[in-house]
Amino acid sequence: MSPELKLISQAMTELKKVQLVTKEYMTAEECAKYLGLSRSAIYKLTHRKEIPHFKPSKRVMFKRSEVDSWIQKSYVPTK
Repeated sequence: MSPELKLISQAMTELKKVQLVTKEYMTAEECAKYLGLSRSAIYKLTHRKEIPHFKPSKRVMFKRSEVDSWIQKSYVPTK
């Protein structure tokens, strides 16, 4: 791979990361990447109704601000 293509590839990877963090609504796959979980773990959480989500059609969607709030509610203080 040429140095120019390598730089373009790295730039595209960084742009995808920024887009994921700034998107208001995420798919299950994007939510999994955002939380560092597997897609199946996300689906298990939705099935058990443990993570806030929307299901406008067959697709499961997550509002980033609600996922962030859900994470903060799971805080366990240290001793």
